[in-house]
Amino acid sequence: MKVGILTFSSANNYGAALQCRCLYEVLKGMGHDTYVIDYKPAYLTEPYKIWKPAFLKHPVTMLKVSTSLAGAYRRNAAFNSFREEMKSAPAEDSSFDAI
Repeated sequence: MKVGILTFSSANNYGAALQCRCLYEVLKGMGHDTYVIDYKPAYLTEPYKIWKPAFLKHPVTMLKVSTSLAGAYRRNAAFNSFREEMKSAPAEDSSFDAI
C-alpha cells in the first residue's frame, strides 16, 4: 500500500525530525511503500530561515547572527542529510492509498 505522511518535517528541531523518521520507519517496516509529503507553507518555513533580510536593518542583530552562522549551516546540513534518507513526494501527488 502506498502511504503518505503529511507533516511539517522541514523544521530543524529534533522533535519534528524524529517524529517523522520514526513513523516513516515503522510504516516501511510494516511493508508499506512510504513517502513524506512535502508540506512547506511560507508561514511555517519563514522562522527557520538562517538569514533574513531584516537582519540588515539592525546592525547589532546582524553581528550577533553572523557569529553563529557557521554553526547554523552545519546544523541545517545535518538535518537535511537526515531527511534525505526518506523518500518524499510533492503535495500535489494524489496516488496515495492512505495519508
